[in-house]
Amino acid sequence: MSILSIKNLKKSFFNNGRNVEVLDGVDLELERGEFLVIFGPNGCGKTTLLNIISKLENKDSGEVISEKSLKTSFVFQSYREAIFPWQRVIDNIAFPLQLKGVPKSERYDKVKSLIGSLGLKVDLQAYPYELSGGQQQMVAILRALIIQPDLLLLDEPFSSLDYKTTLLMEEKILEIWEQLHLTILFVTHEIDEAVLLSSRIALMSDKPSRIVKMIENDLQYPRHWSMVGSEEFSNLKQIALNTFMSNLGSKII
Repeated sequence: MSILSIKNLKKSFFNNGRNVEVLDGVDLELERGEFLVIFGPNGCGKTTLLNIISKLENKDSGEVISEKSLKTSFVFQSYREAIFPWQRVIDNIAFPLQLKGVPKSERYDKVKSLIGSLGLKVDLQAYPYELSGGQQQMVAILRALIIQPDLLLLDEPFSSLDYKTTLLMEEKILEIWEQLHLTILFVTHEIDEAVLLSSRIALMSDKPSRIVKMIENDLQYPRHWSMVGSEEFSNLKQIALNTFMSNLGSKII
């Protein structure tokens, strides 16, 4: 069952005196409960696509059809810009509930319940500057989860983290997805990340971008970083890379 349907989506921007086409006829069906990863080159319009889905930007033409009363949360690439340095962790996570007028005691109870249900250890009284990069990004993710969204949008959320922390965060987001029965749309330009996380991979061309292939990912869940060296993983990665390179062309700069 489709939770989100995108048809012939187009978007362009006026830049340096000319019109630049970014999205040129994107078609996408997102099924409830899946972990769909959008993989494509830098600057191809992946973030623009998420911004349109979340209504942060307007489309030029096409359709974006979602279920009625669909609750969507967005985790941005830069965790340092997403959380408030002057607020403690508990208030950062509870902020969406504060906007809805939920009383403080109830907000705090919901934060503690969410963290407990996910088996996380979080210093709720700390300030963001006292946390590591991975911990700060987890705070941003928990803030997105506190409203119990149906759809979670993640825009290269681990790209600013070191490699070890990225692997740990990838495993944790998979655990969260399975435990909370979320639908996730995840953007990345890292092919290993796309294969490790996804139930399907949507391959985007360079701009003006469109989705050139959908790849089913049949690797078994639960997944672990050790799968990266397996034959099944390598075969799927090669299929994705072959399609990706054939649609990228020979242009480097």
